[in-house]
Amino acid sequence: AQMEKNRSEVLQFCEGEDVKLKIKPADKEKVVNFLLAQKEKGVIEFSASGASTGSAPGTKVQFNSFDFSKELIKSLPNVVELSEVATQGSAHVDNLSDAQKIGKEMADFVNPKK
Repeated sequence: AQMEKNRSEVLQFCEGEDVKLKIKPADKEKVVNFLLAQKEKGVIEFSASGASTGSAPGTKVQFNSFDFSKELIKSLPNVVELSEVATQGSAHVDNLSDAQKIGKEMADFVNPKK
């Protein structure tokens, strides 16, 4: 029951308005499994040097990797583009690479337009 509750929470996060465009649909299941693993780990405790944390050397630091991972995902740029990239007006031959231009010229030569 707890596993389903955790999965539901993670899915809700991944499908939220501020995150859904940051995760490619093909990677969504991987992200869900990653966050579930972080959630199961809970709080991680480690020893930190004084320089990195501003505390005394050997101080125990508690770190919630699940919350950190969620914040990290929120800060990513959007990877899913919802707007149309090439419209009828903007899809010109000028946008083609050199190889594509050569291929188009070869096709036009072999099959001339009448």
